[in-house]
Amino acid sequence: MQPTIATFVCVDTNPLDAASFYPELGGKRSAEVRRAIYWKNVLVFCATARRCYPNARIVVGTNDGADFTIGENSAQQFLARWHVETFFTPFEIYKPPAGASASFLNTFYRYDVLRALVPQLDAHDVLLLMDSDCVWTLSNADWETIVPPKTLLTCNPYGARKPFERHPNHLSRADLGELYQRLDPTYPEKFPDLYGAECIGGTTETLRVFNAEFERWWNCLNEYARHSAPRLANGGSIFDNDEWALAYVLNRGLLKTRVNEQFFRRIYTQEFPNTVRASDLNVSVWHVPGEKERGLPLLFEQARDNDSMFWRTPLPEFRTCLGGFVGIPRRRHDVPYSRWKRAERHTRAFARRLRHYKNLALAHL
Repeated sequence: MQPTIATFVCVDTNPLDAASFYPELGGKRSAEVRRAIYWKNVLVFCATARRCYPNARIVVGTNDGADFTIGENSAQQFLARWHVETFFTPFEIYKPPAGASASFLNTFYRYDVLRALVPQLDAHDVLLLMDSDCVWTLSNADWETIVPPKTLLTCNPYGARKPFERHPNHLSRADLGELYQRLDPTYPEKFPDLYGAECIGGTTETLRVFNAEFERWWNCLNEYARHSAPRLANGGSIFDNDEWALAYVLNRGLLKTRVNEQFFRRIYTQEFPNTVRASDLNVSVWHVPGEKERGLPLLFEQARDNDSMFWRTPLPEFRTCLGGFVGIPRRRHDVPYSRWKRAERHTRAFARRLRHYKNLALAHL
């Protein structure tokens, strides 16, 4: 059994959407700059998936109505070369209400893509939908073990946390439970876990249940948003990150959840935070949010060349080749940063380190 492997590209079609804040992109960027970054990330995602799974169905969902041109080629030409399907679906069903979201706006598009993809699947198919800044490194044969029936595959980059521990994002599990029970008095979980939204996988049956529950919850949120967007304990809107909406569904008790860090792991590869482990070379999919403008564009340059090491490296050594570009376990190829850019990176890393220790100090308050 081969799964359907999917990712997505959501571009800003409304000028106001370009104001959304994306921390991993260094703050506010123009819509066209973000578009170029995302398409190159998508192409790396698809190329690495194709190398690992020559016969898999690979799909890209997008609301981008124009073809993105890179040099003499277009994104569609690269995708056609690698036998990747694309389909258009607008960002409209699960788009937060105007003014309700200040950050991570386009991450909600994944639920529009799921809504469009799941009806295309046969009864016993498996779908894996991931963020575009993910890299496939290994082939896995036993998909029934990775994605069991009636179980949603996801990730938990935040680990096990005590109910009142407020870190990260200055939110505790108790804070989330209080909000969910205020919005839905029947909500069963007092201390819900926070999950990462960058990987959602399951059988057709599982994803139908997930889509139905997410739609019900979304309608509830929008009813509240008619008056005012629900606010988290840290003062942010529940629409500022799709993980807050996802956590409600995954702690609802309707589906089993499965976290498998041997298959999928979010890995921070920056100067700080850096969570790289030697064992990451055995992880099948790396989510590398810090590499959007660093290692992934370099890998794109490799993938676009049919004679590069990207395509010539034997598959057993492929993960080591990829790791040299994204810093897993160490970086061998890097962007030629200027002296000022290197200083800026280290200054930002130092600031993040200070915020991290401040958050740890406040975690139990």
